[in-house]
Amino acid sequence: VFTVPSELYKLGSVTYEPSAASYPELQRLGRSEFYNIRKAPLTTPTKNFPIYLYEDNKCIVYPDDITDVSHIKMQYVKKPTNIRWGYDIGSLGQYVFTNYPYVATAINIGSLTTSITQNPTGFTSTSYTGLTTTVSPTGGSGAILNISTTSAGVSSATITAQGSGYSVDDVLTVPQAQMAGANADLQITLTAANLFSGSQQGYIDFGLQTSEQTELVLNILLYAGIVIRDPQIIQVAQSELQQDKINEKS
Repeated sequence: VFTVPSELYKLGSVTYEPSAASYPELQRLGRSEFYNIRKAPLTTPTKNFPIYLYEDNKCIVYPDDITDVSHIKMQYVKKPTNIRWGYDIGSLGQYVFTNYPYVATAINIGSLTTSITQNPTGFTSTSYTGLTTTVSPTGGSGAILNISTTSAGVSSATITAQGSGYSVDDVLTVPQAQMAGANADLQITLTAANLFSGSQQGYIDFGLQTSEQTELVLNILLYAGIVIRDPQIIQVAQSELQQDKINEKS
C-alpha cells in the first residue's frame, strides 16, 4: 500500500521503476476487477504487468513483492498552493511587503526586545551585529541578532536572519563571549507572536508554471479594478502570452 502525495488533485499514470531500464506502467482497476484478476492464474499480476487499486488516497499495488515506495512513480495534477501575501506594518501604518519566503517555524524579522528574559549589563560597546544564537530545547537554528545597548543593558534586539525550527517558549541565548564587557548571556524567550506562524510575515508563491504567470497577474489586476492604459505594457504581455503558447506546442 502506497500513500499518494497530499497535494494530489488528479492522479495520472503510475509506473514501477526499479531501474532505468525497466518502467512498466501499472494498470488501474476498479475494485471488482482488481480482485478477479488476482484470482485468475492467467491474469495474475507480475512485476512486468503490475496493477493497482486507488482508494482513500492510497494505491494498493500488486504483485505484493513490490515493496520499495521509491520505485513507484506517479504523474499527477497538483492542487494549487495556498498563497500568502506576506506583509509587515510600516512606520506610517502602511502594509509593507515582506520579501522573504514563509516558514512557519522561523522567527519574524524585526524586534525581539519585549521577549528578553535575561538582560545582561556591563557592555563596552553601544551596538553588536551578527550575533549567533543557541536554543533550548534543541531544534531550531540559524537565528542571528543585532543589539543596541545602554549602561542599563540591552535596549533593543532585532532579528536579521530568521532561521527555522523554532517553537513557542524556546529560549534563544547569545553567549556572553560575543558581547564585550557583558556580565551574562543574553536570553530571549520566544512567544507565538515572534514566529512566522503567529504573524503575517513571509510570502508563499502561486504553485503555477512560468507560462501562466503573466495571464494570472493581468487577471488579478483586472479583478482589482486596475485598468492598464499603457499600450506598450499590453503589447509586451500579449507577446509573452503568444510566445508561451508557441513554446507549449513546440
